[in-house]
Amino acid sequence: MAALRNLLAEIVESSGDAIFSRKLDGTISTWNAAAERIFGYSAREIVGRSSKVLLPPDRPNELRQLLERVRRGERITHFETVRLRKDRKPLTLSMHVSPIRNGRGQIVGASTIARDITAEREMETRIMEISEQERQNLGRDLHDGLGQHLGGIELLCRSLAWSLNKAKRAEARTAELLVTQVQEALEQTRSLARGLTPVMDKPNGLMVAMESLSTTVRGLYRVRCLFRCDEPVLVHDHAMSVHLFRIAQESVANALRHGEARRVEMVLAQKGGQVVLQIRDNGKGLASEARESSGMGLRIMKYRASVLQGSIRWERATPRGVVVTCKAPLPKQPQPA
Repeated sequence: MAALRNLLAEIVESSGDAIFSRKLDGTISTWNAAAERIFGYSAREIVGRSSKVLLPPDRPNELRQLLERVRRGERITHFETVRLRKDRKPLTLSMHVSPIRNGRGQIVGASTIARDITAEREMETRIMEISEQERQNLGRDLHDGLGQHLGGIELLCRSLAWSLNKAKRAEARTAELLVTQVQEALEQTRSLARGLTPVMDKPNGLMVAMESLSTTVRGLYRVRCLFRCDEPVLVHDHAMSVHLFRIAQESVANALRHGEARRVEMVLAQKGGQVVLQIRDNGKGLASEARESSGMGLRIMKYRASVLQGSIRWERATPRGVVVTCKAPLPKQPQPA
């Protein structure tokens, strides 16, 4: 038995992930070498202190909530969160938290395995930013390049049709058809450009984009799609507006594609310094959504919410359907120089 305990201790100490334990009041009891490297605290410095020292100021209740779940006997897996190093630099971590039981089966503490995924998340954020920038560039090229070119061709065709009509030439009808075809191509180009750059870089850009999304969905899918924003929600961070819009767009697509909803309601609000985005549908419900829970779309939605330091959850609607709720802290309005 002693040999087994020594082997387990050696495994913990040599692990590349931070492994530590704490009492139910949050006091740290053990701290392995990887925890020292990742967090910057030596075991001598941190053991006996409250793990609140690792919490960012914007997550004051997270430790209490985690420990409450551990007290109920829950095992928390793949919990993505942010903690602070000794030098106060933020770390993005994927954590597994499990109850520790004594010989009588009573829960007396919590063990934590924390993997540092800061570099991965920074890379993913950068890739997403580049992707969004490429979308915007392509949208501008379509609108300002191809769109303008088609607009010029339309004017020439109109002039040609007018001249042929005036001369009472038989080719006038063909020229009029050509004008119609060019107009349709121009409208498709503009629609593509709007889809690639749906959110204007303005504080009210998110509201305008979501209103446009509801109009587009009603026209294309012949379903009731409503957008409600009782009070103006001004977002001064364009990247945040884009992330929230993409979450709404994907939620609506899931409701129509997988839930076969006939009614979708999007609500945007500001509450307690947070932006609250909610999408409710009357589709098949969570059973259909659950089959897609490992799909790329939902994973990207979760990631977008995490980039905003927010949260996203899916719940059953009453009497049927799904409610998607995303909350994220609203950036402060920039002060004039």
